[in-house]
Amino acid sequence: MAVIEWQFDDIPGSPPLKEQAISEFTRTNDMAMTDDSMVHLNRKMGITLWLTVAVLTLLGRIVAVFIGMRRLASRSHDAPTQIQNAGKDVGFPNHTRYRLVQQLESPMMTGWRRATVWLPLSCDQWSAAQLGMVMRHEAAHWRRGDYVWKWFSTIVANLWWWHPLVWWAKRKLTIETEFAADELTVNSREDAAPYAQTLVEMASGVQRRQRGLNGVTMVGGGGIGERVKRMMSTYQWHGRIGIKSLITLALVGVLVLGIATTTIQFSPQPQLFASTARLVVGRQPTDPSSPIHWQEQLQDIYGTLIETLESADMSRRATERIAALSPDLSTCEVEVQVTQSKGTATFNVKGTGTNPEYVQGFVNALIDEFFAYRQQMLVKSQPQELKILYTMLEGRESKLKEAEEALADFRSKIDPVVALQDQDDNSHELERLNVERDTTRNELGYVKRNIEALRKGGDLESDEKSEQPASSIESLYSTTKRELFVLQAEREYHLKTKPKSDPSVIRIDEEMGRLNHLKQSTSLQLQELLQLRSIALETKLADLDQRIKTLRSAILKLSASIVTHENLKMERDRRKALLDSHANRLLDSKGAFESAFPYIVAQSRASKSILIPRKSGLPLWNLWTSAQ
Repeated sequence: MAVIEWQFDDIPGSPPLKEQAISEFTRTNDMAMTDDSMVHLNRKMGITLWLTVAVLTLLGRIVAVFIGMRRLASRSHDAPTQIQNAGKDVGFPNHTRYRLVQQLESPMMTGWRRATVWLPLSCDQWSAAQLGMVMRHEAAHWRRGDYVWKWFSTIVANLWWWHPLVWWAKRKLTIETEFAADELTVNSREDAAPYAQTLVEMASGVQRRQRGLNGVTMVGGGGIGERVKRMMSTYQWHGRIGIKSLITLALVGVLVLGIATTTIQFSPQPQLFASTARLVVGRQPTDPSSPIHWQEQLQDIYGTLIETLESADMSRRATERIAALSPDLSTCEVEVQVTQSKGTATFNVKGTGTNPEYVQGFVNALIDEFFAYRQQMLVKSQPQELKILYTMLEGRESKLKEAEEALADFRSKIDPVVALQDQDDNSHELERLNVERDTTRNELGYVKRNIEALRKGGDLESDEKSEQPASSIESLYSTTKRELFVLQAEREYHLKTKPKSDPSVIRIDEEMGRLNHLKQSTSLQLQELLQLRSIALETKLADLDQRIKTLRSAILKLSASIVTHENLKMERDRRKALLDSHANRLLDSKGAFESAFPYIVAQSRASKSILIPRKSGLPLWNLWTSAQ
């Protein structure tokens, strides 16, 4: 792991580090920006001009072709069956389209995978032999892919619009394309004369070139006389490359080579960018009384630092590091140069390459890899005591990680805050259910006692704690009993002075009989109602018991979870405290060990890449001078 610190401790015998580093860095950047400003401006203007014209001309060509093809399609219709059959006979695939076009002066073929043959309306006056020759000619263009090559030459010509040889090569390519198609069309010497006559007849009717189409025409590209002369006089070269073709191919090859060379040499030299980082080295002298010996030690340290940073192994490490951190960044070769500022302990680590972003990232990766490598070397040279402490630290870190993972896993399943809230809510609910269960039990006892009293003909027991009002049956039963008690007392009073046959006594007996019957009927109805009420209370009591049992189980489970969470938290805190204590002990031992070694810190990370001044001039002008 790289340790980057900002320290500006003065080295004995050297000027202050901070002031010198800042002034030197500022001076270097100002010089680079001043020398290179005009180079950037000239090259940018030249490239902008070149690409702007190329894009505009190419877009104009594409728009013109699109409009021309739309007009061509609007003036055309499908060809008759005999023309389609003629196309199949010469090798055109079945999906080829054949269109007859008004005001079309020369047969033409467009398309690549699905070809379209455009024919003038006058083709219905051609003989079968002439139609066959035309179809063979267009089929030769299709098999050779001349339509694709024509578009390729158009794109190249528009891209290199300022180069006259490109337009000359485009013209020669068109003529050679027609020569090749003519040779594939004419099968024997006897076919040459009729084919040449057909070309001349078609060419005589062509009044203008078919611009804006970019198709492969039969006679619209010019050079008819040369084509006829070649077929009639040098047909013995059929199947071989003629002298003119060899010369043309040689010239085209030279032109392509020139274009390739021009492309490579468009800028006289590739642009190089530089990024710089700074390191500061310092160490307390082991023997202050011997400054000479101390200077020798410093020189050994400085030399080792430069060799390490400029080594191939360190560059390889930096390349692998930046490839892992920035895989999408375009790579380039980076040259590393480490120099020491005169009279100081400051070292400039300079990287040079063609990609500014990659160069800056490479220098940063180099610095990081250097500190990581230095840390590895320190670890290897550590005494046994430090190694044991590191091993113990790793063990304690592993234990702390396990405790943190266990706590995190528990919290992912159970939220302790929610668990505490649920436990509080469940406790209140349990308390309420217990009160409700006690009330239900008292009410059930009251109902059962009244049922038993009614069976024995006794009085109803009043429930003062019950909040429910007495039913009409209960009120009727109680009223009937009171009336019977009054009549019984009145009857006893009359019997003291009157016989039982007295009308008043008889009236009382009749009323008492009626009330006794009413009491008995009411008692039976009341017993049935109380029995139903008893069943409902027993069901409610059973439900309350089950809910109380479930709540108690949930409360116990929540309590166990809360206790488990507190135990895990205490274990995590305990292991963290042990790790902190051990880390402090290790730092003390490590500080005592590293105090005997030089310290190296990064005064500044990699600066933004700046362009190294190069030869000035407009790129289009340098094109010719650099190609010579």
